[in-house]
Amino acid sequence: MSIGTDIMKLNNALYEELASTQRLSQTTINILLGVEIMNAKTKHPIFAKTPHHALCILAEEVGEIAQELNNPTHDVKAYRTEILQVMVVCQRMLEQDLSNEFVQESKE
Repeated sequence: MSIGTDIMKLNNALYEELASTQRLSQTTINILLGVEIMNAKTKHPIFAKTPHHALCILAEEVGEIAQELNNPTHDVKAYRTEILQVMVVCQRMLEQDLSNEFVQESKE
């Protein structure tokens, strides 16, 4: 069995756990978040041009959580996936270089 196959099996198992109504372990959350962050950075290498743009992205993702909560099918996996997306956006916001956005005035 190849490493790629092992990784795919692990990934499938983690996403099956995501669909469960049971509480997720911190380890599972950390692994899923790491996978989602890697996917997001691959798909969108440049995250947001400004903090305001980042906030708009975050608001959109939070809105998608609300949509899942109001979805009559009650899809646990979709709901939790949207929560992971919010976590990814928050992490990417923390990783942003803000040196040109919040320039501190020198105190003379």
